[in-house]
Amino acid sequence: MLRKFGRTTSSNQIGATEAIIAICVVMAVVTFVAPYLTSALLFFPPLGFAQPYRFLTAAFLHSGLTHLLFNMLTLYFLGQQLERGLGRWRFVALYLASALAGNVAVALWAAFVGPWNVGVVGASGAVFGLFGALLALTGKQSASHRSILVLVLINLVYGFLVPGVAWQAHVGGLVAGLVLAAMWKFAATHTRPSTVRAPKKRAAADILSLIVVLAALVGLAFVVYAI
Repeated sequence: MLRKFGRTTSSNQIGATEAIIAICVVMAVVTFVAPYLTSALLFFPPLGFAQPYRFLTAAFLHSGLTHLLFNMLTLYFLGQQLERGLGRWRFVALYLASALAGNVAVALWAAFVGPWNVGVVGASGAVFGLFGALLALTGKQSASHRSILVLVLINLVYGFLVPGVAWQAHVGGLVAGLVLAAMWKFAATHTRPSTVRAPKKRAAADILSLIVVLAALVGLAFVVYAI
């Protein structure tokens, strides 16, 4: 069902999903050996404007083995399905946009409610973006859509109830993934496949959708730091 959104990844190639998992595992080892790197790369609201790379680098860090394993297992199962359907570049764009959105949501909450001086790590925002994309791309009446929705609700509730979990990142990533994938789906279904220029039009619509979402996130980040 998702394959119309992009080409499948060759089975003899390392996909983006595996590459992201490998980066996260390597970073877990590196930060275990050199713990100071965690402080240098985690998302810390007071430093977000001065060091904007933290909005993304934090998504490749984790607070422990359990945190890492849970996110990587979820990423593996969701990521493979989405990467096959969306194609590699769309999947990477979705993952990074969702990671960015998760930390923008953390910054927004911290600015208006607090606390402002708490660091955040983890791929949870990006992973919830994958959940959001699956919700957008599957049919609302299908059993898979209902199953994904139940999983999302369970994980959201878990984030709200367990202390120390950045549920704001979950919500931010979920919304970004849902919106971006819905825009891609709309663009794909409203481009006539029979026309010669259809692939170029779909690519242009994909890029425009991504730009709109990223611009909105950057705008929200500027609002936070302008307060």
